[in-house]
Amino acid sequence: MSALISSIALCLLVSTASVASAQDHDARAHFRRGLEHFNEGNYDAALAEFERAYEIDPAHQVLYNIARVHAAQGNAVEATAGYERYLEEGGTQIAADRRREVERALEVQRARIGQLDVQVSVDGATIAVDGNDVATSPLEAPLEVTAGTVELEIRAANHEAVRRTLRVAGGAVERLVIELVEAVRPGILRIESAIPDVVVEIDGEAVGHTPFDSTVTLTVGQHRLVARRAGYRAFERTLQIDRGSEAEVTLEMERDEFAGESDVGRLALTLPDAPYQARIDGEAVSHGALGMLPVGRHRLELDIEDRLPYAEVIDIRGGETTDLSPSLEWTPSVREDLTDGASLRRWTGVGLTVGGVALAGAGLSLALWNSAEITETNRLIVENNVIVNMACRPPGIDPAVCRPAEARSLELNAQRDDQAVLEVVSWTVFGVGAASTVIGLFLWLTAPSEEQIDEDAHATIDLIPLEGGALLTTRMPLTL
Repeated sequence: MSALISSIALCLLVSTASVASAQDHDARAHFRRGLEHFNEGNYDAALAEFERAYEIDPAHQVLYNIARVHAAQGNAVEATAGYERYLEEGGTQIAADRRREVERALEVQRARIGQLDVQVSVDGATIAVDGNDVATSPLEAPLEVTAGTVELEIRAANHEAVRRTLRVAGGAVERLVIELVEAVRPGILRIESAIPDVVVEIDGEAVGHTPFDSTVTLTVGQHRLVARRAGYRAFERTLQIDRGSEAEVTLEMERDEFAGESDVGRLALTLPDAPYQARIDGEAVSHGALGMLPVGRHRLELDIEDRLPYAEVIDIRGGETTDLSPSLEWTPSVREDLTDGASLRRWTGVGLTVGGVALAGAGLSLALWNSAEITETNRLIVENNVIVNMACRPPGIDPAVCRPAEARSLELNAQRDDQAVLEVVSWTVFGVGAASTVIGLFLWLTAPSEEQIDEDAHATIDLIPLEGGALLTTRMPLTL
């Protein structure tokens, strides 16, 4: 055995000298690694390195080493092909002693090859040997295989695959006639249900619960389907499954009016006071129908005026009340109207407050100034009246003093009348400004924030947009 290994290693080293003469350094590197793996008995790695070296630099000497690896692995068919190719490509470049050696090796490998003559009833069938697809039917010539145990597989579309384990002797021809049987395609059943967690049995065996993520495969023939869930009547259906058919069944689950207390629960739903439509498990329901529900999961869907559609899976517990206050959202357009109305309300309040403060301040300042002027005018009137009484009454009438004093009296009285009017105007301006300030502060401080607006979508207080502004209206919750 050691002599054989030494002989193989010597032959490989001789080939190395030829490859080394090539200019491609990468090919030589792969070749050297192939030698190392071969000498270590790692034949799969050696074969990969030699084949890579041949791809880079297709020197015929590498084919010799590839054939030797196949021979060491016991692959007589591949070894024979490798030796034949080596002789063909090497031609006259192969030395006489090497050619004689290869021819002797070819005789040994050919003696280890058997043949399979396979006749298949279906044309175009794939024929695989030891897991590798090698041909399609009909065969033009028998398949060559290495003597020993052979795993044969024949496959064709819409037919059942045939597998055979054969023992093939070297030089022998094994003849087989394979009849492929047309495959019986199973039927496919699609199960639909608006109600979740319905347990489905087919022929007494549970196959899953709704919703089904995939279809159910059934054999050809009749099958009995039964669907059950607490609080509902059992749904039963006989199905006829044909070859390759695709059937669909919709579970029409009806509530069981005789269900016990443990099989039903109550739903208390709190909603804003707005028109709405409710659906349980895809079915529109009235207010009263929302009250009692079978235990387990249900899909609740709500369409409420001005809100986005709402959907949630709720879990009803037997004999208990489930309270639900959905977290709702305004539709984008309604929310925009509400935020615009709140912004208008806020800035209107700011404007009225600022303008009211300015107006009230101006009115108060004018009133205080005018009050001082009135006091001064009253003083002057009193002084002038003294002069008039002294100069314009007997016995000491003095026309030179009386006439100017009387004219002055008329002037001061007219001035006092104007100041009285201004007094009313100034306090009126102050009152208007004060009222504007109060209204502005109210609008400013009561304008809702965006967070409050979002909260109002499902709270009991809603912001209702009106023409020219907004109005807060209290609404009571609706409990069903």
